[in-house]
Amino acid sequence: MAVTFTNGPGRAYAHEAITVDNTVGGKGFTSTVVRAFNATTTVKTVASEVLVSAETAEMRYTVDGTTVTSTVGHLLSIGDVVVIAGLSNIDNFRAIRTGGTSGVLRVTFFE
Repeated sequence: MAVTFTNGPGRAYAHEAITVDNTVGGKGFTSTVVRAFNATTTVKTVASEVLVSAETAEMRYTVDGTTVTSTVGHLLSIGDVVVIAGLSNIDNFRAIRTGGTSGVLRVTFFE
């Protein structure tokens, strides 16, 4: 699957794995990773794009503030890869599993 970045991509600065369960309202990215602050260099890094890949279970996601449910949102199947661009979309990203098994998202953040 080809992945297209809006801005190039920029420099990758962080990675996280998110377990997506059936939490009401869905799970989002870790806010302190989206806006990372390095106390040693006093540099703040803010995500402009996020690379997301789905593992272990089918999920749904939204990026516009719509409440995600097991039937509302974009379908993300095992092996799918998407790029979320724009800080507002990154902040509003929420995912939820569609069935009885929690999924895992592998996420790389780009400045």
